[in-house]
Amino acid sequence: MIILNRSGNKQTYLRLRKQHYHCQSCGKYFTAHTYLVAPSCFISKQVHYTILEELTERQALKTIAKRCDLSVTTVQRTLSALSATLRQKLDYLPHCLLFDEFRSLSIFHGKFSFSCMN
Repeated sequence: MIILNRSGNKQTYLRLRKQHYHCQSCGKYFTAHTYLVAPSCFISKQVHYTILEELTERQALKTIAKRCDLSVTTVQRTLSALSATLRQKLDYLPHCLLFDEFRSLSIFHGKFSFSCMN
């Protein structure tokens, strides 16, 4: 059973039976694929997109999990997968760096602050 988005006030499920094929020439078995679900997953991509849409607003993960009828762990896993794709590589320096020292407070004589920007 695959979890889909709610329809009205009721949770919607899809009973999907995957077909297995046997290749006569090589002897291997293949499984039919569908665009609704990632391989070896029981939550549809549509539900994951709904979670990502809900994550754009400021609300608790528990609230999102309750709205989508999932566990908080599943919502956290979706968030972690998103942050992994957005994570920047930090193994290089930017093309341009700016370093600046300035007096931040006039009450301290000789005290400077440091600013670094890319």
